[in-house]
This record gives sequence, structure tokens and C-alpha cells, in this order.
Amino acid sequence: MSNNLNVLIVEDEPIIATLLQKILTQLGCTEIWTCSNALCAFETVKKEKIDLIFMDLNIEGKIDGIQCAKKIALSHNVLIAFATSYSDPDTLEEAIDVNTLNYLVKPYGKKDIEITLNLAKASRKKSQKSSNTIEDKLTYMNNNYCIDTEMRQVSKEGKIIKLSKKEFDLLVMLVKYSPSMVHTDKIIQYIWSNRTIASSTLRETLTRIRKKLPGIDIKAVHGMGYQII
Repeated sequence: MSNNLNVLIVEDEPIIATLLQKILTQLGCTEIWTCSNALCAFETVKKEKIDLIFMDLNIEGKIDGIQCAKKIALSHNVLIAFATSYSDPDTLEEAIDVNTLNYLVKPYGKKDIEITLNLAKASRKKSQKSSNTIEDKLTYMNNNYCIDTEMRQVSKEGKIIKLSKKEFDLLVMLVKYSPSMVHTDKIIQYIWSNRTIASSTLRETLTRIRKKLPGIDIKAVHGMGYQII
């Protein structure tokens, strides 16, 4: 595959869209499309081979950026970089759960765009699917938590605890190999399909698991990986 990426900008502020297009051109992108709403984005990914989408979270219309990205991800293997003026944890969590490549908080600069492009290029080079599998069915009890992989849910004393898809899959992976350590590369290979992700993405996912499931002892093995004791 060529190093050049086909990029779609989904942004309803013309000045920002024009500036982003200019930066992408300066960084070597030659195939760039722009849309201001979800319907235009849907049509573009149907007609063109898009590698990377810069998706504003608050686009015009009834369908917001996250909903738009989720629908596109159902039928297209495309990388998403979200951009927004907001940085609240709930929005970040929902965005990260859509195989997010990067999360840009406005105002972002040329360096942020360059990093995102490099992540996208590296991700495409490492797109080979993982041959590792996790058991389809597992029930695990610890500190009164019950993890049921058949139902894909975690509960404590009968109360369901909501986890995102990646949080749940990561928890199950660590539980399956407990008390052994799971190497960081192996986690990324399975949970993120071997895509190159920002260094903070895995840490933030683990932080949310620890917050939602107090008492589950997830330890970092410095420079190597993570384990549940």
C-alpha cells in the first residue's frame, strides 16, 4: 500500500475544514474529501476508498460524529480521528469505543495532524489480523464480581456494571491469563486488532476499568504489560 492516505474531513465549520485540508496537503496528502454532515460522509465512504476520517463530534444534522463513525465502522474498515472542542470523560470514553485512532481537542496544530497521519500509516502496515483467540465462555468470580462472557456482562451482587466493548474484552483477556502477565503488544494485537494506537489509549481504558470495578487488582509490569493478581 502507498504511504499516501485517502482522507475524509467531516467538519461543519468551513474555516476549520479549509485549514485542516491545507495542513494535510502540506503533509503530503493528495486525496482529500470534505463533508459537513453524516449523510455526505456515508455517501463518500461508499464511493471512495477512504483510509482515515477526521471526524468532528458536533457536526450539523440529526446524526452526530460518534453516531456517524459507528455506522461507518459497521461496513467499512476505516480509521477515525475525532476532533472536538470538548474533552469531558464521557465523550472521550464513547469515542474511544469506536476503534478510535486519535482524539484531537481543538484548537489542534500541524504537529497533532502529523502524529495522527503517522499513526494511521503505521496502523495500516500492521493490519495483519491476530491469530490469538480468547475463550468464548468464561465465568469468573473475584471480590463478588461475576464476569460472564456468554452474556458479555459484569455484575456484582446481582447489579449489572456497564463496560464498553473494549473495556470488557480487555478485562476478559487479563482474567483469562491471570495471574500471568499479558504483554502490551499482545493486548494491542487482540483488543485493537494490531492497530497502532496513541500511547495513552490503553492506559485510559485500564483506568476506566479500575474505576468501575474497585477491588479488581490490575497491576502494571513496568515496560512490559499488565496482570490481574
